[in-house]
Amino acid sequence: FDKNDLGVKSTPYQDPTERVWWRPFGVAAAVSVLSLFAFLALLVSPFLLAFATVRHFYFATASFKRQPSTCRIAVIGGGWNGLQIVRRLQERGVEDITCYEKGDDVGGTWHPDKRYANLKLHSPAWSVQFKDFLYGRSFEERSSRIPGKHLHDYMRSFADNFDLRKYFVLNSTVVQIESDSSKRKAVLQVASTIDGSVVQQTEPFDMVIFASLAGKPVIPIIGNESEFGGETLHASALSQDKWKQLIEENKKVVVVGGSKSSCDTVLSFVDYVPDENIIWLYRRPYHFMKYEDFCHNRDFIHKIGGLLHLLCFSLAALAPALAWRLMMWLGFTYTYDMKDWKNDWETYRFGVLDRLQRSILTKFPNKVRGEILCFTPTGIILKNGDAIECDVVIWATGYTGGLEDIKLVKDETEFKMPMKMKLYNGAIVPTFPELLIGSSIPITTGPKGSLLAADLSIYQLCVQANLSEEQMLKSAQRNHHIVDNNQSVLFRPGFWNTFSSYFISMLMMGMLPIVGFVKHYALFMVFGRQDEPLEPGILPASPLRKNT
Repeated sequence: FDKNDLGVKSTPYQDPTERVWWRPFGVAAAVSVLSLFAFLALLVSPFLLAFATVRHFYFATASFKRQPSTCRIAVIGGGWNGLQIVRRLQERGVEDITCYEKGDDVGGTWHPDKRYANLKLHSPAWSVQFKDFLYGRSFEERSSRIPGKHLHDYMRSFADNFDLRKYFVLNSTVVQIESDSSKRKAVLQVASTIDGSVVQQTEPFDMVIFASLAGKPVIPIIGNESEFGGETLHASALSQDKWKQLIEENKKVVVVGGSKSSCDTVLSFVDYVPDENIIWLYRRPYHFMKYEDFCHNRDFIHKIGGLLHLLCFSLAALAPALAWRLMMWLGFTYTYDMKDWKNDWETYRFGVLDRLQRSILTKFPNKVRGEILCFTPTGIILKNGDAIECDVVIWATGYTGGLEDIKLVKDETEFKMPMKMKLYNGAIVPTFPELLIGSSIPITTGPKGSLLAADLSIYQLCVQANLSEEQMLKSAQRNHHIVDNNQSVLFRPGFWNTFSSYFISMLMMGMLPIVGFVKHYALFMVFGRQDEPLEPGILPASPLRKNT
């Protein structure tokens, strides 16, 4: 690991207390896991093969009842999800596409106005590539964790290469979606993000795909922020210039939160400010994946580790506590605060930390566990009564998609949609079928995870029979997975349990191919490759449009 990889001067080290699966205790757990899944595979493989065969013939005999070129589809969000969805719709022959993006350019949270200082990818560039658009010119480049600026440049190049910008309406935010259930159409009201004025009411769309993954920063409300004589800001507002300013002015900073963004924020200040100038405050320590287990170097030991990792993820859908314990035994998780650690599988969050990052966070001296009670003119007071003097409070407290800020209207009556519900085909709101929650169905890492969202919209409009809302609602109720419409699976507590149960639901509904799914994740986690995307295979065979 390059010690300058994070822009810090600390020396990396291997913590001898960290577990690895090939030590005796881990080997025993590994043998148990492999034996369990070998038995289960023999038991259920005939049923899975039969189901896969039926699914194949079902979709192979499907046909278009309507041509995709006649569809009119809106996409909300111009980050990597939105870009990939627009490109996929373009490939599938949809000609009337409009994507609304709040910023002045594509990029979403990787846009310079939204990404925090020194932000880098958690994982190698190959894990977040767009379909049919490789990053860099060599495998070595694709195996690196690239800075946010490089990723944003890559996203802009993708938009330019496939002529996607013509579909985008920038500096625009959707404030209302109005459904006409008799016509199965939706009209949008769109406001300018520059002055807030409503600039247009659109023509009716056949489908609206909500593709925002992290569109709205979450900032806790304490109640007396105005009494604080310093400054508060969300981590997304910690630009490179702001970060430099805080260092140059010798500000005392409190970073609030235990997630990956809080780890990144703390790491960005290490070795640039005195220890006493940075305090890390969190309610409870989170657990993360280890980089060398998740994105390994393809040797035998790590391939076996990747297989064990994959099997534990699968088990999490049915027995999250057991899977969590196995992950701990096998040494696949890391937390920066073992002193206050509790056996809570919901503390396992999406995020990857390498050895250098873990060494810095483990040794970081000013970690404080607690919650803010109130502000004072010179700092904060915690609920346990402790007072902390500071100049700046940085909220590294995550994001929501922002769907809660969009007003929904159905047949001229305001529609109150539960944020947590069962969705039709895993993505479509059954009582508001013109709305597809594309940000809730990541079938793999990076933008390629949104391919299913685009294909589902065409499947709903052009292939499947026109079901009533009652029929869709009844079908959705058979799905055991509950989706949080405003928060991606990746950001939810115990994401791996939700992630795994989501996949099981999608496989049982036939929305994903069993063989393709197993192959994709075996290549990804066991062999450290992601050569091809996970294709849903739900649309009739038809040639995809190539780049012109």
